[in-house]
Amino acid sequence: MRLKGLEPSTPRLGTLCSIQTELQALKHSFLKSAFILKLMIVKLLGAIDLIVGFMFIIISFGVDINNTWIIVGAVLIGVKGLFILTKNLVSLIDLIAAGILLLSMVVDIPRAILLIIGFFTLQKGFLSFL
Repeated sequence: MRLKGLEPSTPRLGTLCSIQTELQALKHSFLKSAFILKLMIVKLLGAIDLIVGFMFIIISFGVDINNTWIIVGAVLIGVKGLFILTKNLVSLIDLIAAGILLLSMVVDIPRAILLIIGFFTLQKGFLSFL
């Protein structure tokens, strides 16, 4: 004979189990879903870093990119920098990268600066996929 706890047993797929067990299963399922969602967001933000990093590298070699794409890249990385602004250096660098990307449409930015920001941004993007 099974001992009963303080709570009543509830049916579950033909067997009886406690409400606590059911709540534990729901909690585990929710935490697993939240973890998967967090991984997806990190990969999406990493993809933004990769796109913008490649834009910096392409611009540093003198290839003209349509201004519309430069604005889109600057807005994406700028919003990312504002959205994740948690008083850390990476968010600040995202905001600086957005500004430099916009400036590159009207001013010749030194190639070394474009390459440094480009490789740093690419590195952040690659690391988010590991």
